[in-house]
Amino acid sequence: MESSADLMHKLMHDGRNDELCEKLLPLMKWLFAEPNPKGVNTALAMMGEVHPVFRLPYYPYSEELRMQGILRLAVELCHPFLSTRM
Repeated sequence: MESSADLMHKLMHDGRNDELCEKLLPLMKWLFAEPNPKGVNTALAMMGEVHPVFRLPYYPYSEELRMQGILRLAVELCHPFLSTRM
């Protein structure tokens, strides 16, 4: 299983990779489902990388969007460190 860091390294340094791009496209669409950084912040909080502190006008994704994110991260990227708590 490749880590997220390995996937990011491939995207940045290994040239064009249509298969990897196709695999990550649903995640990218989820991360930017709303036009602000809350998708990235929500994902980092879900993975336990940051404390879930959001100040207005930003707030976490809705529970429905978070569940979609869990599925995308867990199924498509096989990320083992997800939490449904926020």
